[in-house]
Amino acid sequence: MPIFSWKHDVEYDTRNAPLRKGIIRLRSVSGRCHTKIELTKKALGQPQYLGVVIDDENVWAFLQSSLPFTSCLTLWHNILRSACEGRNILRSFLYHYVASMRASCIVASLAFLMCLCVASSAIALEIRVGHNAPMNDPRHQSLKDFARRVAVLSNGEISVKIFPANTIGKDHERLELMQSGLLEMSLTGEILANFDSRWSIISMPYLWRDQAHIRRFLNSEIAERWKAETAKTHGLVLFGFLERSPRVLTTRETRVSGIQDLAGLRIRVPQIPVYVDTWRTFGVVPTPMSSSEFYSALEEGQIDGMENPLEVMSAWRIHEVSRHISLTDHMLTSLFLVASKTFTESLTQHQLQILKQAAKETEALHAQRMQDLEDIMLRNLAARGMEIVEAPETEALEQAALLVHQKYMNAFGREAYDFVRQSSSSEDP
Repeated sequence: MPIFSWKHDVEYDTRNAPLRKGIIRLRSVSGRCHTKIELTKKALGQPQYLGVVIDDENVWAFLQSSLPFTSCLTLWHNILRSACEGRNILRSFLYHYVASMRASCIVASLAFLMCLCVASSAIALEIRVGHNAPMNDPRHQSLKDFARRVAVLSNGEISVKIFPANTIGKDHERLELMQSGLLEMSLTGEILANFDSRWSIISMPYLWRDQAHIRRFLNSEIAERWKAETAKTHGLVLFGFLERSPRVLTTRETRVSGIQDLAGLRIRVPQIPVYVDTWRTFGVVPTPMSSSEFYSALEEGQIDGMENPLEVMSAWRIHEVSRHISLTDHMLTSLFLVASKTFTESLTQHQLQILKQAAKETEALHAQRMQDLEDIMLRNLAARGMEIVEAPETEALEQAALLVHQKYMNAFGREAYDFVRQSSSSEDP
């Protein structure tokens, strides 16, 4: 018999005012069907507007067709009010939905809502994978490659559904959902180190020579041991690694040509300790925030700059809110393609092999895509009016980075660190 599970969240902005966001999750006992309804209410002057994100277009179409427009607005308003008051969102949803339905639709609609949880039983296997970037970001295109390869290798028996731009939860939320067995896969960044601190080595500033250097480590016996322990201890299975271009710095007003230009700047960093410590060592005021917030923070002047790879600067249209890019290349990192251990343990060996093969092929396709795009992205940003500081002075930054290495040595261990340092000058395998 199907059941509903629910979760509700209330987020707060920088003034500690609620953004009024409620999330309803419906799932079946088998875990094969998941539907997420996300409700937001945010003040943008007057009047306020309502937003609804539902991850199943059939559910959304049904709700629209079964309720008059005015009833829809009332329904969302009541649920959002419940979210802000900390009440049970699912109960509020069901109560206000039934109260808003046309009388002739009540019986059929309740039956439909219960059937949502088992609607996917005809699909052999559907995998949901989320990420935090917009659809024009290279990682989204590479996940589409992954979905196509899975479909081909499985003869259409396995489908992959992609959820971009945090539509199925932010990075840490998706990892927590996978640990709970409520999400199959996610493409995530270095926030994985918040769950297993050993992976903070990937984010060490000025440690990696190039992507081949990172791959050598990721294919090493040390990394293989870490992968097994991350799966066993944290319920997260590492399927693959997608390359990123070097992380660089963008600023609204200040041209950064060396460490002397950084003093006192408010720089947005990911909500990951190694980033906070790195940029504090560089002399700035690190400002941790989610990727969904840095564009508006730059636009409103809440921060002076932020750091990210070039593909983020390009896909997220940072040229609209920032004037300078300094090619500091302070970090060279990877994206992690992660799966829920609960999910992988439910697969047959054949299905598991299909996903591993598709991930391996996607790594190669993504590496070529990034190589092709790097120069193009930089030229496009310059053409849109950004000033590019191509050769900033980094010697002082590199010396400061050694302090960060020492601080995190206990997290990843001397063995791994020495392996990385010794292999930095080795030829590719």
